[in-house]
Formats: sequence, structure tokens, C-alpha cells
Amino acid sequence: MLHTRCLAAFLVAGWPAGVAPAADFAALVGQLAADDYQTRERAGAALLKAGESAIPDLKTALLKVTDPEANRRLQVLLERLESDCLAEPRRVTLKVERKPAKEVFVELARQSGYQFTFDANPNRDKALVTFDWAGTPFLQAVDHLCDVLQMNSIVNEHDGAVSVYDGDQVNPHVAYAGPFRIIATQIHSNRSLQVGGFSRRNPLARAPDSVNVNFSVQGEPKACLCALGPTTVLRATDESKNSLLLAEPAAPAGDDAPAGTPGGDLPPPTFRSHSSDTWFAVSRGTRRSEFVKECRVRLTVAVLAEARPEVTVADVVKSAGAKFTGRTHLLEVGPTGVQGNAATVKVTVRRKQPDPSDDYSWINSLAQRFEAFDAEGRPLRNNGVSEQNNTPDAVTMTLTFSRPAGAKIGVVAKLNLVEWVVQHKTIEFTLKDLPLP
Repeated sequence: MLHTRCLAAFLVAGWPAGVAPAADFAALVGQLAADDYQTRERAGAALLKAGESAIPDLKTALLKVTDPEANRRLQVLLERLESDCLAEPRRVTLKVERKPAKEVFVELARQSGYQFTFDANPNRDKALVTFDWAGTPFLQAVDHLCDVLQMNSIVNEHDGAVSVYDGDQVNPHVAYAGPFRIIATQIHSNRSLQVGGFSRRNPLARAPDSVNVNFSVQGEPKACLCALGPTTVLRATDESKNSLLLAEPAAPAGDDAPAGTPGGDLPPPTFRSHSSDTWFAVSRGTRRSEFVKECRVRLTVAVLAEARPEVTVADVVKSAGAKFTGRTHLLEVGPTGVQGNAATVKVTVRRKQPDPSDDYSWINSLAQRFEAFDAEGRPLRNNGVSEQNNTPDAVTMTLTFSRPAGAKIGVVAKLNLVEWVVQHKTIEFTLKDLPLP
């Protein structure tokens, strides 16, 4: 049944309309080394037009090509496509009339390449639904389907699958930007009134109320967040078209601003998640204002582009006490074992070039940067840390991992310490009809 198993993930293959078919892919790659500049440019443009679906083929071609010019152009194309795909949603096209919801979920998985897991009433997948999506962003399609079925969805942090479940939660104020869903969650109003110390010649008018709007940023499975940066309110009006823009910044700028708040620089990556929260501030134009009728916001996000191994310990059991050197870290492996249903391994991590001006923030994301595998090569689920001791330049922690579904737990056999490659993206979104308290 649909609700008790994962749908298989299928990568979207093939070339979009108007682009050369896959049979001509080798010819286009070959033309990247042509003597004629225009031929090279046309071939690159055709490959670029293929979009995200061409990335696996381009990576394979890069391993085989020997011509320096073709190699350079392939690297540039890959960097461009991988960067672009982080800012664009995956899209689905589907027209169904009174079809079982199960068929729609299967097609969403096929077109997007994402997995679905279900914790729902078994009759949900039998409900007949009607949709007409033409290039609809993935998260909008999922939300549309879940609204019809009275369900909710969230991306699982441990495996990147889209979890669909029975739920009575409704989010009336939602916006979409690229591969992200923005959900307004709370509004706080702060009123203050000066009652003394006025200038005799220029008495102060009543100060407008400060209003903070909290919201959640949720990404597609491919769009994993590592940090949220400044929020800038570009436009905000109430129901009478009065401006709600603040006269002055709501938070200190630069180094004095808390991470993820308006006015601050984008902080270094300290987490990896498909959902993160932040806020923006507006003012209540008049006491009669009842709604933020429309609010346009710009937000900077750090998106995980790649998690590549920095240190690999191929045999953890035999490596107890051994030290390994990565690009930026030194890793010492301790004993590994089993505690209940968890596999454990003790590690000590140091930075190769400590910076006395740094605080402990470099440690915050460290536990998430470990990948573990059992003796059969199956990935283990990272459950975080059971014990941890920190100094400014080193941390000793006991990492815990759980077994794959249906597998007997064993010790950690292989361990990777990965480094995150992030890209900064700027998104804009509009929230409407937010009630003011």
C-alpha cells in the first residue's frame, strides 16, 4: 500500500523540447573542442539549455574528455547548471481527472526525482482527484494535493524524503520563491509611548507600533539550508495603502546583528536543515491599520551545494587511536561500539589553523558533518551526539548512529568527515493579508 512504503525515486531524464535528444549528446560534447569558436559556443548553449537534467551526463563526460578546451567548457557548464538549479524549483506537468491520489504521488515522484514516505489513513491514496499542472513548482503541487486530501507534508531531515501525513494544520499565509516555501507563523506587536521629556517647540507624535513577523523557510529536498541572512522589507502597506516600512532599522547591522535577523551579514554555516525560521519587522502605520495587506521581502540564504568528503576512515575498528589530516581539520578516531540500538564512535576534531578571534561557532555544525556506514556499506542515520567536550580549538564527541530499517545494528565500519560547499542565493517573496494584533 502507498502509505506503508517509500516510492522509488526516478531521475528525470531526457532533453526538454527544442533541445538536442540524448543521442546527440556526445556530438555536442565533441563540438566543445571544435576549431570554430561559434561552433563551440552553440554547443555550449545547447547543453546549457538542457538544464538540471543534463548534469549527470555532463559529469560523466567530464571524466572522459581529454581535450583541454572541452574540459574547461564542461567545468564552466557544470558550475553554471549546478548553481542555477539551486535557485530554481523542480517543476511538474500533469493533467488528471478523477484519478486515484496514489497515481498522482507516483507521477510526482517520477517527475521530480524525490521520494515520498507516508503516515496516513490507507484510504487517502484511493481518493479521486483532479489537477491540471503545467510547469508547476514541486512544492506548490504537493501543497495543492495535500490540501485536497487534508494532509500535510514536510521534508525528512535524515533522508531527504517528502513525508506526507494526516494533519489538521492549515497555513493560510504561504508564499513560494524558487525551491522554497515561506510560511508566516506568528506576529508580535510591541507598543510603547513616551509620556515625558518632550520638546516644548516640537512635541513628539505618538510613535508607531513595531510589528515583527516570524516566518519559516522550507526547501525542496535538493535545497538544504545552511544559514539565513538579512531580511529586507522592500514594500509593505496596510488595507488603506499606508506604508508600513520602518523609519529606521529594526536591528543593529553588521557584526552586532544576531544571526538570521534583519540588517545582519549572512552568518557562517552552522546547521543543515530543510526548514529554518527568521523574521522581519514593519510598523503599524496608524492605530486603525488591521492588516499587512501586502509585504514584499528579500532574503539571503546559504544553500548546501555539495557535501564532499574531507577525511575518510575506511576501517573505523582498526583505526582507533589513529589520526587523519583533512583540508581544514585534524581528526582522531576513538573506540567504536554499540549502545542499545545505536552504534557509537568517539572522535576528536581540531582545526589545522586555529583563529584566536573565533568563538565556538565552528563546532555547531560539526556533528552534522559526519557520515557513517555499516559493514555492508549501508548508510547509518546520524542521531547526533551523546557526549561532548569543547575547547575553542578542539572538540571531543561521541557520535551516535542508528541502523537502516530492518537491519541488525553493528559497529560503525566506515566514517566520513565532510565539508560543506554552500552558495548564497537571494530570494524575494510576497505575503498578503496578514492580520495585525
